[in-house]
Amino acid sequence: MRLQKPVWIWVMMIALLCFGRPSSAQVGDGWIRDKPSVVLHHAAHGRLYIERRVPGHFDDGLAHYDTDGVVETFILHKAASNRVEIRVNNNYDRGMRQFEGSVWIDAPTGNESIMQIFGGSAHATAAMFRAGFNANGGEIRHGSRQTIASGIYGKWVRLNVIHDADIGMVSAYVDGKFAGRWKDDGYATHYFKYGAYGTHDDVHPAVVKWKDVSFYYR
Repeated sequence: MRLQKPVWIWVMMIALLCFGRPSSAQVGDGWIRDKPSVVLHHAAHGRLYIERRVPGHFDDGLAHYDTDGVVETFILHKAASNRVEIRVNNNYDRGMRQFEGSVWIDAPTGNESIMQIFGGSAHATAAMFRAGFNANGGEIRHGSRQTIASGIYGKWVRLNVIHDADIGMVSAYVDGKFAGRWKDDGYATHYFKYGAYGTHDDVHPAVVKWKDVSFYYR
């Protein structure tokens, strides 16, 4: 004889089916989750250093990185360091790739690269997304001119970046909404970087935080 489940169990099962499934936040269908290795890049006095095993905590007085397993924090303390970034080892020259993550920018961080697709035929970068600028409550821009989000200081903002290397186009989405589409810089080997990269002074540190960072391909 088959025993019937109590009503409350059926209610919970229906609720889980409707609301409890983890939603796929990547933009579009057919994406496959990628899990490439990563390294930490940081600079001091014009020299680039690579930490091939990303530490849980790093601070040399110029740049800072730490992670609690959920949030990654990138800080540039002094102008003698212009970068502290995660370099993703997802090298590719064709096909489609997607970056996804939620970013938090502390004021008055200004004009710092927070995410880039490295590689181009005439320049080093296929696409670069910069944040801060101390305008309209903080902005995220493609390059340093085209604003794709404003009012971003002190809150989490989800950024999705899709690169179709076959047709040479990059698209961005902010909090799930289409924000822009641009040409890349031509055929090259590409990879992702995210963190804090730019110029600043010794008085105002640049503070960038990332969480829920994921990578996809198709």
